[in-house]
Amino acid sequence: MAAVNQEQDEISDINIVPLVDIILVVLIIFMVASPASEQSKIKVDIPQASSGEVSQGSEPFQVTVNEEGYLFVGGEPVSEAELRTRGDLEFKKNSQVEALLTADKGLDYGSVVKVIDLIKSSGIQKIAISTTSGLEE
Repeated sequence: MAAVNQEQDEISDINIVPLVDIILVVLIIFMVASPASEQSKIKVDIPQASSGEVSQGSEPFQVTVNEEGYLFVGGEPVSEAELRTRGDLEFKKNSQVEALLTADKGLDYGSVVKVIDLIKSSGIQKIAISTTSGLEE
């Protein structure tokens, strides 16, 4: 009977440290992937262009305007005043920051110009406009 008790004692001592490590790694992966997926949830029909450049460098200040004219910064809905405030903060962190404007092609010209003006009023002078390649179709 003593041998049976020793086997049960060995089984009851399960080390959960590797399990906790794996769970933490999975949690970190989800936290990193979450902001990227938020940006893609905003429905925006991007216009096409046959020419264009892919910007290289630091992370851009991402501004999105959907078909209804709602503003988003980094996937989060913001007001016009908040857009200017966040632009100010980005400009103070990095004076060479570039804004990436993604606007729905159904928006009128005046709405897009208004957003560009809001971005420039925060100090950011480099603005790239997101398009899709016209060669894809």
